[in-house]
Amino acid sequence: MLANLFLSSTNYNCSPLALIHSDLHGPLPVATYQDYKYWITFIDDFTCFKAVYLLKTKSHTFNVFKKYKA
Repeated sequence: MLANLFLSSTNYNCSPLALIHSDLHGPLPVATYQDYKYWITFIDDFTCFKAVYLLKTKSHTFNVFKKYKA
């Protein structure tokens, strides 16, 4: 029998933007019509607010995060 691999956490975030989960994907095999080759997701752990942004290059990641945070 398998043990519970994912234990319940006793830590909870008390405010928005305290913990953000993110995933960057790409490059896509075919760019979009506007030449986007990557996408990134952000999920706020407290509010569960989700956002997806398209990126032309990975170097745009931090600027997109600043947009999300604002």
